[in-house]
Amino acid sequence: MAPKKTIYARENRSNPITFSNLTHHHSKYKDILYATWKNTGLEEDYAKYKAQKRIARHMVTNDTKNYYNRSIETEGVWNTIKKLTHQSKPKDQPYTANQMNEYFASVTSSTKFVCTTKPSYFPKCTSEFKLRSVNSHDIQKTWKAIKNKSKQNEDSMELSMFMLANTITCPTTYDAIVQIMNTSIQSSTFPKKCKMSHITPIPKVSNPTSMSDFRPISVQTNLSKILGKCVHNQVIDCLEEFKILSPHQFGFRRNSSTEHALIALTDFIKNGLAENKIAVIVQLDLSKAFDKVNHDLLLQKLQWYGISDEWFYSYLNGRSHVTIHNNIVSDVGYPRSGVPQGSILGPLLFSVFINDYPNVLKDCLPILFADDSNLCHASNVEDFPELNEKINRDLDATSKYMARNGLYLNLEKCKYIVFTPKKYKYLANEVHIHINGEEATQCDSLKFLCVEIDNELKWTAHITTVSRKVNYKLATLNQVLQHCNQENAKLLVNAMCISLVRYCCSVWGTANKSELNILNKCVRRCARSVFSKKKFENIDNKIVSLGWFYIDNLYKYFICVFTYCILHDLCPNYFHDFVKLKTTSYATRYPNHIHIPNPMPIWKYSKNLIAVDACRFWNNLPPDLTSCTTLRSFKSFLKNHLLSITN
Repeated sequence: MAPKKTIYARENRSNPITFSNLTHHHSKYKDILYATWKNTGLEEDYAKYKAQKRIARHMVTNDTKNYYNRSIETEGVWNTIKKLTHQSKPKDQPYTANQMNEYFASVTSSTKFVCTTKPSYFPKCTSEFKLRSVNSHDIQKTWKAIKNKSKQNEDSMELSMFMLANTITCPTTYDAIVQIMNTSIQSSTFPKKCKMSHITPIPKVSNPTSMSDFRPISVQTNLSKILGKCVHNQVIDCLEEFKILSPHQFGFRRNSSTEHALIALTDFIKNGLAENKIAVIVQLDLSKAFDKVNHDLLLQKLQWYGISDEWFYSYLNGRSHVTIHNNIVSDVGYPRSGVPQGSILGPLLFSVFINDYPNVLKDCLPILFADDSNLCHASNVEDFPELNEKINRDLDATSKYMARNGLYLNLEKCKYIVFTPKKYKYLANEVHIHINGEEATQCDSLKFLCVEIDNELKWTAHITTVSRKVNYKLATLNQVLQHCNQENAKLLVNAMCISLVRYCCSVWGTANKSELNILNKCVRRCARSVFSKKKFENIDNKIVSLGWFYIDNLYKYFICVFTYCILHDLCPNYFHDFVKLKTTSYATRYPNHIHIPNPMPIWKYSKNLIAVDACRFWNNLPPDLTSCTTLRSFKSFLKNHLLSITN
């Protein structure tokens, strides 16, 4: 008896392309000629059928190209990608919308005791801030920063972004929005209708097995987005002006990005290895971090930072949400804790909530990006016996801090990685990290902000992952690219493939040439798809015309942009003393040259340190390039300069 075999039925995907009436007419005429030839068998009828078949195929191809190009121009790149590549929808889950909504409401109803007395380690702050009324300039600035203005979906207030985009220039609409914003701020009341959120469960993993595998993304009302952005701009101005936010927090701040957090982390590791130190990175995982924020403690911390909490009390309390799952809307749920994920103010309020965390650490350097936390410690070999003690002492302080603030550590996902010089590899097995009395797991690589870091900094795992993603997405796109013109094909490949190669290249761009060549091949493959070239055809000149770089020049580009941002205060304060302009009492031939301010042994200059590469690349740039006054012009001139060298 043959073994059983499971056969999955293919999803019935309707063709979204609409053909013209003339194309339909020629296709039907082709079928008629085919039937005639089959009946007669004459060569003359066969020739007529073949000629008509070529005409019909040509018209179908033209209609397909027009459809794809028109879709990109009218609906945008990402909407076109979702529609044309037939991205499969997640399979229906066995949970009902009400079950999901009740689960999300229970998660955001933390009853854990928190201490609301001001701790001794809390940073001192003398600022006083209260929300002020907004004017027309504030609304213009806010509206300019809001994305997805072309969405036509109406929210619970029967208002769409598309409607606002077409009416906001009207003085009546404009004045009404300003009046609503000022009424809310002056009365310290957040509109009740804006407190309703529509939760969309987004799977965290490819095959979710429980409700905890879903992330509750809250879709706010459009008016709530505008009001939240106005308040966000004022609060972030206060936090930056009085330097309240910790320099170790890189998440959701101006002039800060995931790239900066990764540069800070890898630079710490490389400096430690260059000094023959043993570096340990402990990655902490907070369970339901945004959902466990205690409202009373958050409001108390805002007061301690000198920020009036009256408006935020109204914003946080009395919120409600419904969950849309499998196209079914649940009953209303009422959370009692947490900040809404997917909102504009949520990440900022969470950053304020854990802003005092770095102050409890004594021996470890924290690198934070919102709720993603890493503790870094480097120790000399002579001091290795104290390494475990120092790290575990800071982890004990971390556990007490989390308990005091009502947050939970997911011990199963907390892990650490050890970096050692080659001659001290055996010491990695003697590192033992404990969290809440349980030994954490040591791993050979860890993922931080979608970049895989291995314990030898070879970046093999990350480059392999990126190349696989690029090849898979390019294969998916090829069915569309053959029908697009070159301009639209470039847009699609840039969005889907090249963006993966460019992401944080300044971090992993020092990998071995053999590893980087894997991604160089991906760049060539992308260029061949844009220009419809054959597999082994030379494409180097075409890559330059597309404005793309191979990895070595891409690394130079990002390091030079990073250096420019440091010199012009467009970077986080963490990098303030990374590099400095050379200052002399006399005129020099190269006034824009830079150097590393802290003295460094000469043997460290060969250790792939980012500061060393920054000085080397920057000092070799033409003087007119280093004297650019704006970041936008610098990027443009730098790109042209590197492309001219490549060419």
